[in-house]
Amino acid sequence: MLQSAIAILPISLVIAAALFSDAASFLVGPSEDTGPPLKFPKKIYTLSEVVNDERDLPEKSDFYLSPEVMKSTVDGGIDESRVSVTGPRPVKELSRGKLASKLASELHALASNRSTTRRALRRRINDAMTTLVDAAVVEATPCAVQWKWITLSSKYWPRHVRTGKCSKRHRELCGGKCREKLGAINLLRWSCLESAAGDNDCASKMWLSITIENVVTGCSCQC
Repeated sequence: MLQSAIAILPISLVIAAALFSDAASFLVGPSEDTGPPLKFPKKIYTLSEVVNDERDLPEKSDFYLSPEVMKSTVDGGIDESRVSVTGPRPVKELSRGKLASKLASELHALASNRSTTRRALRRRINDAMTTLVDAAVVEATPCAVQWKWITLSSKYWPRHVRTGKCSKRHRELCGGKCREKLGAINLLRWSCLESAAGDNDCASKMWLSITIENVVTGCSCQC
């Protein structure tokens, strides 16, 4: 009797294992062939690479995410002082003389208003003097930056990027040698994911977070 039970035991284990395997398949579901893996594009670009990149532009329906969600999709978030969603912001560079004339007109209008208190006028005069001093410092600073905005194609979000170049004004104060300070910004790129099989077909498209390097963030003397 004992020998018969021992002989049946391995068969029972095989049957139990088969039943367990069928139950697991039922719970998990049938296995699906997901196809070959996708090949992701690179995530780091230079500014010169993306300026004229207008291939495979997204359709209007591809902007399916709200601006808030797109912002949260960018790795590390976006620096709104260096990129803009709505459009390039104006870069105003007034000379010290024009700035002084503009501030004088504002102060005259404020003083002529009878509802203006002395405290408010004094505060505005202090602010105006601070602005003039800052402008004088900028004018006297060698290697100041001439800022500009560039607009990328619709496959990038945000599209508007602030960069610049070193000004030649007062360059002689540092021996005529100005050096650009370069940094990086993060944004989204409408990207094609190719099949790893190497057929070069676009298997899927999506917004991917990328980094753009070699963006001018400032200038300094190189002595």
